[in-house]
Amino acid sequence: RINRLELIVTEARGVHTRMRQGWLLKKGPKGGGSGAPRWVVLSDDKAVAYYRDDKSKKALGTIALGDVSRAFDVERDEYTLFVHTDARVYEFVATSVVVACEWWHALLAAGGRAVGADQHQSLSPLSADHANAKVITDFYTAFSAKDWATMAATYDDGATFSDPVFPSLDARHVRAMWRMFCERGKDFSVQFKGIMANELYAIGHWEADYRFSKTGNMVHNVIDATFILNDDGKIIRHVDAFSFHKWSAQALGGVGRAIGWTSALNKKVTAGGLTTFNFFFL
Repeated sequence: RINRLELIVTEARGVHTRMRQGWLLKKGPKGGGSGAPRWVVLSDDKAVAYYRDDKSKKALGTIALGDVSRAFDVERDEYTLFVHTDARVYEFVATSVVVACEWWHALLAAGGRAVGADQHQSLSPLSADHANAKVITDFYTAFSAKDWATMAATYDDGATFSDPVFPSLDARHVRAMWRMFCERGKDFSVQFKGIMANELYAIGHWEADYRFSKTGNMVHNVIDATFILNDDGKIIRHVDAFSFHKWSAQALGGVGRAIGWTSALNKKVTAGGLTTFNFFFL
């Protein structure tokens, strides 16, 4: 399993310092396939070492950090970092735009030289004061007020949404989802914090309390959100991450606790939700 990386980690290792470490997918010399999961360590001696896992003591390989570049394909949700050497170009694939940008900043901070025509090469650090942070703050403020129309207007017409219950929604479906939550939500409240953004993406944390209509059970859901925004400040990609098992245990009771980890239950809940959305299309 590829986990979301932590923020830049500093840890003494011999005479050098780890500036960042975490899981990335490493592609082979020909760049084919999805890549193999590797534990990657960036040190202040301008070295990128990769290991079989985070327990390994011996590196599978070490790359001298020089020129670096990157390719972000938002539509395919693929984020690749390139480390250039005289012998070859090494490709590392990040699991999200957030992870990719954090690694990019770390590579530059360690002495990597940005090359290529990447349009996001001058990407600024995340800030709570960026205009896109206000977009997301307004989004959650509207959610707290059950103002689904303002939420819906925040999305671009080509936007996509994903979470553990609804892994692939288009803009029409995600707008219907928020309208359903706002109009049908019982004993509903939303709190949010940690909204930060730059010109490409935003992150935030939100928690929701509500009564699940099918069982009457109260649910407390804890969610980390990632957004990609276009130049007009519209959301084009929205990913919410939370534990489906914990959610289903609260929402469905005994059934969720017993089999909430299975894909079968996940698919059943997804299908039921999508059917309900049909009554809320804008």
